[in-house]
Amino acid sequence: MIPINAGEERAIAATKSFMGAAAAGLRLLTILSGDASLRRALDTLPDVLEQTDRNHTIDLFAIVKARTAFVIGRGPALGIAQEAALKLKEIVQFPAEAYSSAEVRHGPWQLGQTDCALVGWKTDAVSSESQNAVVSAYRALGRPVLDLQDIGRRSAENLGNMIAPLIPLPGFYRALVMAAMQLGLDPDRPKLLSKVTETI
Repeated sequence: MIPINAGEERAIAATKSFMGAAAAGLRLLTILSGDASLRRALDTLPDVLEQTDRNHTIDLFAIVKARTAFVIGRGPALGIAQEAALKLKEIVQFPAEAYSSAEVRHGPWQLGQTDCALVGWKTDAVSSESQNAVVSAYRALGRPVLDLQDIGRRSAENLGNMIAPLIPLPGFYRALVMAAMQLGLDPDRPKLLSKVTETI
């Protein structure tokens, strides 16, 4: 068991415990790999997240007004895209699915003919060019698109590929709460969920 120092997770939809677990996993990776640059980047992550949260506001209004959405990512961003899609279901009762941006243009792309939105999660530098092409192609279909690639761009250059996808996550969580309230939902008490997340 790895302590993540998240404190008590009061919300049914676990948020800070996810962030804590992701950071702890990366910290373990630095120990096992001896990657000093990753360790230094992790040390600066809290300040980067705070600064990014002050300078960027994420608006989910156009996304949740659609009928459904893709959340796409690639490489290290795919797991974070899966977390974002899960939280869209839990907090705003919105049907969203995560896909790799390398694969979404196969079968799922057909939903571009329907009222289906797209959230392009922030990827690492290696994957950004190919993901940007997917986001641009979907935007050309005239569907709602939320592209998070530019959030914290300058900071991401210094953090490295493994950490960059975490940068939009706190702001996305906050946007979910705002969207739920706009829809008349209680983000802390989803009616059909009762799980308890225990953190240490």
